[in-house]
Amino acid sequence: MSLTLSSRELSLLANALAITAAPLAFTRTSDWRRAVRHAIEPLLGADKSVSGLGIGSELFLESPDDDARAWQVYAESGFADERGDRRIGRRGPEVASMDMVHDVPGLRRSELYNEFFRPYSMFHPVSIQIFMAGSPVPACISFFHVTERARPFEERAVAILELVRPVFRASVELLAGLNGTRGGPTLSEFIDALPDAAALCTASGELLHESPSLVRLLATEPLAWRVRSAITASARALVGTGALEATKSTASPVDAPVAFEVRGARTRYAVRGSLLALTPALARDAMTIVTVFAALPSTLSDADLQDRFALTAREVEVARLLAVGRSAREVAAALGSSYFTARHHIEHLLVKLGVRTRAAVAAAIAVAGED
Repeated sequence: MSLTLSSRELSLLANALAITAAPLAFTRTSDWRRAVRHAIEPLLGADKSVSGLGIGSELFLESPDDDARAWQVYAESGFADERGDRRIGRRGPEVASMDMVHDVPGLRRSELYNEFFRPYSMFHPVSIQIFMAGSPVPACISFFHVTERARPFEERAVAILELVRPVFRASVELLAGLNGTRGGPTLSEFIDALPDAAALCTASGELLHESPSLVRLLATEPLAWRVRSAITASARALVGTGALEATKSTASPVDAPVAFEVRGARTRYAVRGSLLALTPALARDAMTIVTVFAALPSTLSDADLQDRFALTAREVEVARLLAVGRSAREVAAALGSSYFTARHHIEHLLVKLGVRTRAAVAAAIAVAGED
Protein backbone atom coordinates (compact mmCIF):
# COMPACT_ATOMS: atom_id res chain seq x y z
CA MET A 1 0.00 0.00 0.00
CA SER A 2 1.04 3.66 -0.45
CA LEU A 3 2.04 5.03 2.96
CA THR A 4 1.78 8.71 3.88
CA LEU A 5 2.92 9.96 7.28
CA SER A 6 2.27 13.22 9.09
CA SER A 7 5.18 15.37 10.27
CA ARG A 8 4.76 13.97 13.80
CA GLU A 9 4.75 10.41 12.47
CA LEU A 10 7.88 11.12 10.41
CA SER A 11 9.61 12.34 13.56
CA LEU A 12 8.56 9.18 15.42
CA LEU A 13 9.76 7.04 12.50
CA ALA A 14 13.13 8.84 12.45
CA ASN A 15 13.58 8.13 16.14
CA ALA A 16 12.53 4.47 15.76
CA LEU A 17 14.90 3.88 12.83
CA ALA A 18 17.83 5.56 14.59
CA ILE A 19 17.37 3.42 17.71
CA THR A 20 16.79 0.22 15.71
CA ALA A 21 19.98 0.85 13.73
CA ALA A 22 22.10 1.34 16.88
CA PRO A 23 22.15 -1.88 18.97
CA LEU A 24 25.77 -1.32 19.98
CA ALA A 25 24.88 1.98 21.67
CA PHE A 26 23.39 -0.10 24.52
CA THR A 27 25.20 -2.12 27.18
CA ARG A 28 22.69 -4.99 26.96
CA THR A 29 20.69 -6.14 23.96
CA SER A 30 17.60 -6.32 26.16
CA ASP A 31 17.94 -2.56 26.78
CA TRP A 32 18.15 -2.01 23.03
CA ARG A 33 15.11 -4.18 22.36
CA ARG A 34 13.13 -2.32 25.02
CA ALA A 35 14.09 1.02 23.47
CA VAL A 36 13.12 -0.20 19.99
CA ARG A 37 9.65 -1.37 20.96
CA HIS A 38 9.00 1.76 23.06
CA ALA A 39 9.99 3.90 20.06
CA ILE A 40 7.64 2.03 17.71
CA GLU A 41 4.61 1.77 20.04
CA PRO A 42 3.41 5.38 19.59
CA LEU A 43 3.92 5.14 15.83
CA LEU A 44 1.49 2.21 15.67
CA GLY A 45 -0.79 3.34 18.48
CA ALA A 46 0.02 0.12 20.35
CA ASP A 47 -0.63 -0.25 24.07
CA LYS A 48 2.22 -2.67 24.79
CA SER A 49 4.74 -4.95 23.15
CA VAL A 50 7.21 -7.80 23.60
CA SER A 51 10.51 -8.69 21.93
CA GLY A 52 12.41 -11.93 21.44
CA LEU A 53 16.02 -12.55 20.46
CA GLY A 54 17.53 -16.05 20.43
CA ILE A 55 21.13 -14.83 20.75
CA GLY A 56 23.58 -15.10 23.63
CA SER A 57 22.85 -15.71 27.29
CA GLU A 58 20.20 -13.03 27.84
CA LEU A 59 16.57 -14.03 28.28
CA PHE A 60 14.90 -14.74 24.94
CA LEU A 61 11.76 -12.74 25.77
CA GLU A 62 11.84 -9.12 26.92
CA SER A 63 8.52 -7.54 27.91
CA PRO A 64 6.86 -5.13 30.37
CA ASP A 65 7.36 -6.27 33.97
CA ASP A 66 3.61 -6.83 34.41
CA ASP A 67 3.61 -9.36 31.58
CA ALA A 68 6.84 -11.18 32.44
CA ARG A 69 5.09 -14.14 34.09
CA ALA A 70 2.65 -14.46 31.19
CA TRP A 71 5.44 -14.76 28.65
CA GLN A 72 7.30 -17.22 30.86
CA VAL A 73 4.22 -19.45 30.83
CA TYR A 74 3.99 -19.06 27.06
CA ALA A 75 7.65 -20.05 26.65
CA GLU A 76 7.17 -23.06 28.94
CA SER A 77 4.28 -24.19 26.73
CA GLY A 78 6.72 -24.53 23.83
CA PHE A 79 5.20 -21.49 22.09
CA ALA A 80 2.08 -23.51 21.34
CA ASP A 81 -0.48 -21.93 19.03
CA GLU A 82 -4.08 -22.68 18.18
CA ARG A 83 -3.31 -25.81 16.14
CA GLY A 84 -0.65 -27.25 18.41
CA ASP A 85 1.48 -28.50 15.51
CA ARG A 86 3.24 -25.29 14.52
CA ARG A 87 5.84 -23.34 16.42
CA ILE A 88 6.87 -19.72 16.69
CA GLY A 89 8.79 -18.51 13.64
CA ARG A 90 6.86 -20.75 11.22
CA ARG A 91 4.18 -18.25 10.30
CA GLY A 92 4.84 -17.04 6.79
CA PRO A 93 5.56 -13.32 6.20
CA GLU A 94 8.22 -11.58 8.28
CA VAL A 95 5.75 -8.76 8.99
CA ALA A 96 2.16 -9.78 9.65
CA SER A 97 -1.00 -8.82 11.52
CA MET A 98 -3.19 -11.40 13.26
CA ASP A 99 -5.56 -11.97 10.34
CA MET A 100 -2.61 -12.60 7.98
CA VAL A 101 -1.44 -15.70 9.85
CA HIS A 102 -4.49 -16.98 11.72
CA ASP A 103 -7.97 -18.19 11.02
CA VAL A 104 -9.39 -15.50 13.34
CA PRO A 105 -12.75 -17.17 14.19
CA GLY A 106 -10.92 -20.42 14.93
CA LEU A 107 -8.25 -18.61 16.92
CA ARG A 108 -10.87 -16.98 19.15
CA ARG A 109 -12.20 -20.42 20.08
CA SER A 110 -8.71 -21.72 20.86
CA GLU A 111 -6.95 -22.43 24.12
CA LEU A 112 -4.20 -20.00 23.15
CA TYR A 113 -6.63 -17.13 22.79
CA ASN A 114 -8.82 -17.83 25.81
CA GLU A 115 -6.11 -18.88 28.25
CA PHE A 116 -3.32 -16.57 27.14
CA PHE A 117 -4.27 -13.58 24.97
CA ARG A 118 -7.54 -12.81 26.73
CA PRO A 119 -6.46 -13.12 30.43
CA TYR A 120 -3.31 -11.11 29.84
CA SER A 121 -4.98 -8.47 27.60
CA MET A 122 -2.92 -9.08 24.45
CA PHE A 123 -5.23 -8.43 21.54
CA HIS A 124 -4.79 -7.89 17.77
CA PRO A 125 -1.03 -8.67 17.56
CA VAL A 126 1.12 -7.32 14.73
CA SER A 127 4.73 -8.48 14.52
CA ILE A 128 8.13 -8.55 12.87
CA GLN A 129 9.67 -12.04 12.92
CA ILE A 130 13.16 -12.65 11.55
CA PHE A 131 13.85 -16.37 11.32
CA MET A 132 17.62 -16.92 11.28
CA ALA A 133 19.60 -19.95 10.21
CA GLY A 134 20.86 -21.96 13.17
CA SER A 135 18.36 -20.50 15.65
CA PRO A 136 15.31 -22.51 16.80
CA VAL A 137 13.40 -19.28 17.49
CA PRO A 138 13.16 -16.04 15.52
CA ALA A 139 14.17 -12.55 16.49
CA CYS A 140 10.80 -10.88 16.91
CA ILE A 141 8.96 -7.85 18.15
CA SER A 142 5.17 -7.88 18.60
CA PHE A 143 2.67 -5.13 19.43
CA PHE A 144 -0.76 -5.40 21.06
CA HIS A 145 -3.86 -3.54 22.15
CA VAL A 146 -5.06 -4.14 25.70
CA THR A 147 -8.78 -4.26 24.84
CA GLU A 148 -10.54 -6.59 22.44
CA ARG A 149 -12.78 -3.70 21.33
CA ALA A 150 -9.80 -1.74 19.98
CA ARG A 151 -9.52 -1.42 16.22
CA PRO A 152 -7.25 -4.19 14.88
CA PHE A 153 -3.88 -3.34 13.38
CA GLU A 154 -4.33 -3.28 9.60
CA GLU A 155 -2.34 -2.62 6.43
CA ARG A 156 -0.98 0.71 7.68
CA ALA A 157 0.67 -0.86 10.73
CA VAL A 158 2.11 -3.63 8.56
CA ALA A 159 3.48 -1.03 6.11
CA ILE A 160 5.16 0.91 8.93
CA LEU A 161 6.78 -2.24 10.30
CA GLU A 162 7.97 -3.08 6.78
CA LEU A 163 9.97 0.16 6.93
CA VAL A 164 11.59 -0.96 10.19
CA ARG A 165 12.10 -4.62 9.20
CA PRO A 166 15.30 -4.31 7.08
CA VAL A 167 16.98 -2.15 9.74
CA PHE A 168 15.90 -4.58 12.48
CA ARG A 169 17.25 -7.52 10.45
CA ALA A 170 20.60 -5.82 9.85
CA SER A 171 20.99 -5.08 13.58
CA VAL A 172 20.00 -8.62 14.59
CA GLU A 173 22.50 -10.07 12.13
CA LEU A 174 25.20 -7.79 13.52
CA LEU A 175 24.42 -8.89 17.08
CA ALA A 176 24.48 -12.53 16.01
CA GLY A 177 27.92 -12.00 14.49
CA LEU A 178 29.16 -10.27 17.63
CA ASN A 179 27.73 -12.91 19.97
CA GLY A 180 30.41 -13.82 22.50
CA THR A 181 32.76 -10.99 21.51
CA ARG A 182 31.23 -7.92 23.18
CA GLY A 183 33.53 -8.15 26.17
CA GLY A 184 36.49 -6.98 24.08
CA PRO A 185 38.12 -3.65 25.01
CA THR A 186 38.20 -1.97 21.60
CA LEU A 187 35.95 -1.43 18.61
CA SER A 188 38.67 -2.65 16.28
CA GLU A 189 38.60 -6.01 18.08
CA PHE A 190 34.83 -6.10 17.58
CA ILE A 191 35.36 -5.50 13.88
CA ASP A 192 38.04 -8.17 13.60
CA ALA A 193 35.86 -10.71 15.46
CA LEU A 194 32.94 -10.42 13.04
CA PRO A 195 32.46 -13.48 10.79
CA ASP A 196 31.89 -11.23 7.76
CA ALA A 197 34.24 -8.69 6.23
CA ALA A 198 33.66 -5.42 8.11
CA ALA A 199 34.77 -1.82 8.41
CA LEU A 200 34.57 0.91 11.06
CA CYS A 201 33.60 4.19 9.40
CA THR A 202 33.02 7.82 10.30
CA ALA A 203 29.72 9.56 9.63
CA SER A 204 31.14 10.78 6.30
CA GLY A 205 32.01 7.23 5.26
CA GLU A 206 35.76 7.48 5.87
CA LEU A 207 37.29 4.08 6.66
CA LEU A 208 38.85 4.04 10.14
CA HIS A 209 39.55 0.31 10.42
CA GLU A 210 39.20 -2.73 8.16
CA SER A 211 38.93 -6.28 9.45
CA PRO A 212 41.47 -8.80 8.14
CA SER A 213 38.70 -10.51 6.18
CA LEU A 214 37.79 -7.22 4.47
CA VAL A 215 41.44 -6.58 3.65
CA ARG A 216 41.63 -10.01 2.01
CA LEU A 217 38.35 -9.48 0.14
CA LEU A 218 39.46 -6.12 -1.27
CA ALA A 219 42.90 -7.48 -2.19
CA THR A 220 41.37 -10.23 -4.34
CA GLU A 221 38.48 -8.24 -5.82
CA PRO A 222 39.40 -6.54 -9.14
CA LEU A 223 36.55 -4.06 -8.63
CA ALA A 224 37.42 -3.26 -5.03
CA TRP A 225 36.66 0.43 -5.62
CA ARG A 226 32.99 -0.47 -6.06
CA VAL A 227 32.93 -2.23 -2.70
CA ARG A 228 34.64 0.73 -1.01
CA SER A 229 32.11 3.11 -2.57
CA ALA A 230 29.23 0.98 -1.30
CA ILE A 231 30.73 0.96 2.22
CA THR A 232 30.92 4.77 2.14
CA ALA A 233 27.36 5.02 0.82
CA SER A 234 26.07 2.67 3.50
CA ALA A 235 27.71 4.65 6.31
CA ARG A 236 26.33 7.93 4.99
CA ALA A 237 22.85 6.47 4.49
CA LEU A 238 22.77 5.19 8.07
CA VAL A 239 23.64 8.62 9.41
CA GLY A 240 21.01 10.12 7.10
CA THR A 241 18.45 7.70 8.53
CA GLY A 242 19.38 8.67 12.07
CA ALA A 243 19.31 12.38 11.30
CA LEU A 244 16.03 12.28 9.35
CA GLU A 245 13.85 15.26 10.25
CA ALA A 246 10.14 15.78 9.80
CA THR A 247 9.14 17.99 6.88
CA LYS A 248 7.13 21.14 7.30
CA SER A 249 4.18 19.69 5.41
CA THR A 250 1.51 17.86 7.35
CA ALA A 251 1.98 14.67 5.37
CA SER A 252 4.79 13.22 3.26
CA PRO A 253 5.19 9.96 1.33
CA VAL A 254 7.70 7.49 2.73
CA ASP A 255 9.61 4.78 0.89
CA ALA A 256 11.06 1.68 2.55
CA PRO A 257 14.85 1.64 3.02
CA VAL A 258 16.65 -0.35 0.34
CA ALA A 259 19.53 -2.76 0.92
CA PHE A 260 22.88 -1.83 -0.59
CA GLU A 261 24.24 -4.29 -3.11
CA VAL A 262 27.27 -4.01 -5.35
CA ARG A 263 28.56 -6.21 -8.18
CA GLY A 264 32.19 -7.23 -8.13
CA ALA A 265 34.08 -8.91 -10.95
CA ARG A 266 32.64 -12.34 -10.15
CA THR A 267 30.49 -11.89 -7.04
CA ARG A 268 27.68 -9.66 -5.84
CA TYR A 269 28.01 -8.30 -2.31
CA ALA A 270 25.43 -7.19 0.24
CA VAL A 271 26.53 -4.20 2.31
CA ARG A 272 24.86 -3.52 5.68
CA GLY A 273 25.66 -1.36 8.64
CA SER A 274 24.81 -0.32 12.18
CA LEU A 275 25.03 3.08 13.87
CA LEU A 276 27.16 3.47 16.98
CA ALA A 277 24.88 6.26 18.27
CA LEU A 278 21.55 6.45 20.01
CA THR A 279 19.82 9.67 18.95
CA PRO A 280 19.40 11.55 15.66
CA ALA A 281 21.48 14.42 17.08
CA LEU A 282 24.36 12.13 17.98
CA ALA A 283 24.05 10.29 14.68
CA ARG A 284 25.60 13.22 12.81
CA ASP A 285 28.91 12.58 14.59
CA ALA A 286 28.51 8.81 14.88
CA MET A 287 30.70 6.00 13.73
CA THR A 288 29.23 3.05 11.88
CA ILE A 289 30.08 -0.61 11.50
CA VAL A 290 29.54 -1.80 7.91
CA THR A 291 29.66 -5.48 6.95
CA VAL A 292 30.21 -6.94 3.47
CA PHE A 293 29.25 -10.46 2.48
CA ALA A 294 28.37 -12.42 -0.64
CA ALA A 295 24.76 -11.78 -1.65
CA LEU A 296 22.29 -14.37 -2.83
CA PRO A 297 22.27 -14.68 -6.62
CA SER A 298 19.69 -12.79 -8.64
CA THR A 299 16.80 -14.95 -9.80
CA LEU A 300 14.92 -15.11 -13.06
CA SER A 301 11.83 -12.95 -13.38
CA ASP A 302 8.39 -14.46 -12.86
CA ALA A 303 7.76 -14.36 -16.60
CA ASP A 304 11.08 -16.08 -17.38
CA LEU A 305 10.39 -18.79 -14.82
CA GLN A 306 6.95 -19.44 -16.32
CA ASP A 307 8.31 -19.50 -19.87
CA ARG A 308 11.46 -21.54 -19.21
CA PHE A 309 10.03 -24.13 -16.83
CA ALA A 310 6.28 -23.94 -17.54
CA LEU A 311 5.62 -22.95 -13.93
CA THR A 312 2.25 -21.77 -12.72
CA ALA A 313 2.01 -18.52 -10.74
CA ARG A 314 1.66 -20.52 -7.53
CA GLU A 315 4.73 -22.64 -8.40
CA VAL A 316 6.73 -19.44 -8.97
CA GLU A 317 5.73 -18.32 -5.48
CA VAL A 318 6.77 -21.68 -4.04
CA ALA A 319 10.11 -21.55 -5.90
CA ARG A 320 10.96 -18.16 -4.40
CA LEU A 321 10.11 -19.35 -0.90
CA LEU A 322 12.28 -22.46 -1.27
CA ALA A 323 15.13 -20.40 -2.73
CA VAL A 324 15.44 -18.46 0.55
CA GLY A 325 15.43 -21.64 2.64
CA ARG A 326 11.79 -21.96 3.71
CA SER A 327 10.69 -25.41 4.87
CA ALA A 328 7.59 -27.19 3.56
CA ARG A 329 5.64 -26.09 6.64
CA GLU A 330 6.78 -22.49 6.18
CA VAL A 331 5.70 -22.66 2.53
CA ALA A 332 2.29 -23.90 3.63
CA ALA A 333 1.97 -21.04 6.11
CA ALA A 334 3.01 -18.44 3.53
CA LEU A 335 0.53 -19.81 0.98
CA GLY A 336 -2.26 -20.16 3.52
CA SER A 337 -2.64 -23.82 2.52
CA SER A 338 -2.32 -27.18 4.22
CA TYR A 339 1.02 -28.90 4.59
CA PHE A 340 -0.05 -31.60 2.13
CA THR A 341 -1.07 -29.07 -0.53
CA ALA A 342 2.30 -27.36 -0.13
CA ARG A 343 4.10 -30.69 -0.49
CA HIS A 344 2.12 -31.34 -3.68
CA HIS A 345 3.26 -27.98 -5.14
CA ILE A 346 6.87 -28.63 -4.10
CA GLU A 347 6.99 -32.08 -5.69
CA HIS A 348 5.62 -30.76 -9.00
CA LEU A 349 8.05 -27.85 -8.88
CA LEU A 350 11.11 -30.06 -8.36
CA VAL A 351 10.12 -32.19 -11.35
CA LYS A 352 9.70 -29.13 -13.58
CA LEU A 353 13.02 -27.63 -12.47
CA GLY A 354 14.81 -30.95 -12.91
CA VAL A 355 16.24 -31.01 -9.38
CA ARG A 356 15.92 -33.54 -6.59
CA THR A 357 16.03 -31.42 -3.43
CA ARG A 358 14.59 -28.16 -2.13
CA ALA A 359 18.13 -26.91 -1.50
CA ALA A 360 18.85 -27.06 -5.26
CA VAL A 361 16.00 -24.70 -6.17
CA ALA A 362 17.96 -21.48 -5.58
CA ALA A 363 20.64 -22.44 -8.11
CA ALA A 364 18.04 -23.66 -10.61
CA ILE A 365 16.22 -20.31 -10.74
CA ALA A 366 19.33 -18.09 -10.54
CA VAL A 367 20.25 -15.79 -13.40
CA ALA A 368 22.88 -17.51 -15.54
CA GLY A 369 26.44 -16.53 -14.74
CA GLU A 370 25.79 -15.59 -11.09
CA ASP A 371 26.83 -17.58 -8.08
